[in-house]
Amino acid sequence: MDECGTRLRTKVHAQKVDEAVDPEDVKTFTAPAGALVLCNTSGFHRGGYATGTPRLMAVYNYVSAASLAALSRRNFTIGEPLPDGLPPAVRAALT
Repeated sequence: MDECGTRLRTKVHAQKVDEAVDPEDVKTFTAPAGALVLCNTSGFHRGGYATGTPRLMAVYNYVSAASLAALSRRNFTIGEPLPDGLPPAVRAALT
């Protein structure tokens, strides 16, 4: 919990995803060893488990000038007024 009593989460449990997502919307992709996979991983995603040998993976992010708008335009809304007791950094991030 943060200092305001809000429970912070960085992971959505698999059961919750399974309950909310139609199984027909779930896609699985595999590739042979050494393959290069290019994909947009926005949204919910979860990797499988390496069961035979360790998985070696590198992740690179490409950011084009066109995507810089995402840094200045919100894709979410915040209810007003903001709750009392928010730390200054949180209040600044939400205003």
